Amino acid sequence: MALKITCPHCGTEHRVKEPYPLPGAELHCQCGRTLAITYPKGLVARLRARGALFEHGKDDEDTDVFARAPHGPPPDEVPPPPPIDPTVPLRPPTR
Repeated sequence: MALKITCPHCGTEHRVKEPYPLPGAELHCQCGRTLAITYPKGLVARLRARGALFEHGKDDEDTDVFARAPHGPPPDEVPPPPPIDPTVPLRPPTR
């Protein structure tokens, strides 16, 4: 099964066949633009369930961009805010 990717700049349709490119792979359009390959959340898992292959044989967790996307530092790595010095006057609001 081929996936259809449409260039948002010129509207050219590109068909991508198995093995499908990994998220972040680049596709060059005839208009000269470079398109980055992304997949909607869960699509990689659904395609794999149907037996689809991806480049380099990576598993779902490596190919599903949303499964590995950073969502900020883990809670235990967030630095505490600096202490507030009550003797320092606050700045007046700017207009």
